[in-house]
Amino acid sequence: MAASNTTHAPRWSNRESWFIVCVYCGWETIALLLSTLYSFSQPVVQEVYGVPSNQVATLGQSMQIIGNLFGVAVLSPLSDEYGRKKVTIASMLAYSLFNLGTAYAPNFITLIAFMFMSGFAWSTSLSFVPAVFSDLYLNRDDIGQPIALFVIGASVGPTLGVIVATALMEADVDLKWYFLVIVFGSAACTLPMLLVPETSTPKSSKTEEQGGNAALLHSPSVTPLKQANRSTADTRQLPGTHFFLTRVWVLLTTEPIMWITGVYNGLANGVFVLTVGGAITTLTEFKGLP
Repeated sequence: MAASNTTHAPRWSNRESWFIVCVYCGWETIALLLSTLYSFSQPVVQEVYGVPSNQVATLGQSMQIIGNLFGVAVLSPLSDEYGRKKVTIASMLAYSLFNLGTAYAPNFITLIAFMFMSGFAWSTSLSFVPAVFSDLYLNRDDIGQPIALFVIGASVGPTLGVIVATALMEADVDLKWYFLVIVFGSAACTLPMLLVPETSTPKSSKTEEQGGNAALLHSPSVTPLKQANRSTADTRQLPGTHFFLTRVWVLLTTEPIMWITGVYNGLANGVFVLTVGGAITTLTEFKGLP
């Protein structure tokens, strides 16, 4: 792919665009496995760590959701500063490492801490996919199918987690294997992500380019007119990292559509998690399934 494709993503071929879409949606599916894996592993968590009640064991799931909240607020703005690909790969590796810590947590407090950090890391799986779609399909009218794949991935991940969790329960494996599955899956997703080109020009690259232009101002070969034009252009400084880290909170508090859709999305995810957790009790205690 040509280097210019980074700044003209909508000009990429349909084949290249679909490769990028499939890789990011695959990462989304693998990351969402944990949302149902932990729900099914809660009885094992209670047994291994001596947790007195199911409500206390659910704290691990809650901490993961809270970590996801902070992850979106921090990692998503950083992708504008350093690019989608770099931040995604870093979050994938962090997700594997944090789940490795969860698998071998010596006590319940450590388990909760690593659940929070793993939720922080996998937040990119949901927040980056729409951003990548915006990079790829901004000036195109064929975004419907990629969005459909994104929605399917969000449903397939938890569903696949139920299947994997059931197989692990039938095999009567140790608690660590519920999390090692995520470690291996996330690490495997890193390989195709290495082949994905950057879809968004990092703001840091533009800053370096501005610095290079400023250095040319003092070059003897530059005419006074060119110096004046470049000096005027260089006065438009790009915002720094602090701007991207705080802008999300400003938009959340000042734009009604942002917090309304955010609250709705949070309620929808909460209902989904409750449905998955309630299905276990319904099938085992009321329907007589083993």
